[in-house]
Amino acid sequence: MEINLNYIVKEFEKGGYPVQIMVDIDNPEPTLKIIAGPDLNGSLNVPLSFKEIADILDANNITGENGRLQEMLKDATENKNYHRLEERKNDLIYGTLHKYIYQMLKASINKTLFPDLVPLKHHKEVYWER
Repeated sequence: MEINLNYIVKEFEKGGYPVQIMVDIDNPEPTLKIIAGPDLNGSLNVPLSFKEIADILDANNITGENGRLQEMLKDATENKNYHRLEERKNDLIYGTLHKYIYQMLKASINKTLFPDLVPLKHHKEVYWER
């Protein structure tokens, strides 16, 4: 699966909370650094590895054999309902990533903003309500 980083940025812009995304190539595993704010000088940032992004989508039942994305594609095929399919797929994927990353960036308020999201185990203690 491929992720378009511009779509993540656009999701944040729609919500009025701009972010910038940098790719850290110094780590053994490529990692995104999501920086809050309209420029690269923001001090608030969170790291996400490419594997973590895949794991987030899997944990939240977006990807996988029985994930919501597969259900959406199956439904579209069976019912010939291709209307706005690409837009619906993007909403599902990038909407989930937006909410997850926003929760991470807002961790200092110590409140779970999106109770429907399933955090990764190692993120729960740090970024979700403690």
